[in-house]
Amino acid sequence: GRHELTIANAGHFPPLLRSAGGRVKQLARKIAGMPLGVVPDQKFEQATIGLEPDDAVGNVHHPGRDAGVRRVHRRGN
Repeated sequence: GRHELTIANAGHFPPLLRSAGGRVKQLARKIAGMPLGVVPDQKFEQATIGLEPDDAVGNVHHPGRDAGVRRVHRRGN
């Protein structure tokens, strides 16, 4: 049967959905938010998507961007 997934985005690339048929698309591109902890009491929009059997959801890791964030934190900015 069909399932639902509710997501919010806190500064990451939009998650990806790979359908059972192999098609890949970005999810909820319009709900990108600031990273957690940047703005006190930040409110995050949510999106609910439908999932079919054998669909897969994943997140993209961007090592260069993450390293830049770590450098800023180390300098105390």
